[in-house]
Amino acid sequence: MRKYKLLSLFVVLLTVAGCGSIDITYIGETLKPTKKAQLFFQRKNIPKPYDVMGKVFAKAPNDFSGQEIQKKIIETAEEKGADAVLITLYTQIPGGSSAFSNDPDPYMYGDGDGYNGGYAGGFDGWGGDGYGGYGGGESVEYYYQVLIKAEFLRYKT
Repeated sequence: MRKYKLLSLFVVLLTVAGCGSIDITYIGETLKPTKKAQLFFQRKNIPKPYDVMGKVFAKAPNDFSGQEIQKKIIETAEEKGADAVLITLYTQIPGGSSAFSNDPDPYMYGDGDGYNGGYAGGFDGWGGDGYGGYGGGESVEYYYQVLIKAEFLRYKT
């Protein structure tokens, strides 16, 4: 049973580790790359007439700062040939949760449901952590992702 717990923990860690990058999805035109795309947060601040050449969706774990995600969006804009980027949405969305147990052997000491569930006749009352057993317990960790939507702009000439 201990092997299954270790395997489960390993799978959870791999899943979380695989979510550790900035995901950029771009829909739109690709033009000749530009050298320096400007960044705007309000339409009224854009100094020149423009066309929207595409939209981008960036998603990253909240381990990344807004600055890191913003830098990746601007790099993508320059590669796609945008003169400017208009950020239209910045928010955090639930990314999921992971649960794990730090109970050394829940089958030996009981499962904390008030009945004697331990196969070795172990104690099945409430442990020091409130879950049963002798000091083991369960934890749930929630994590969030940052979502940014933006428009890539090309100035009219």
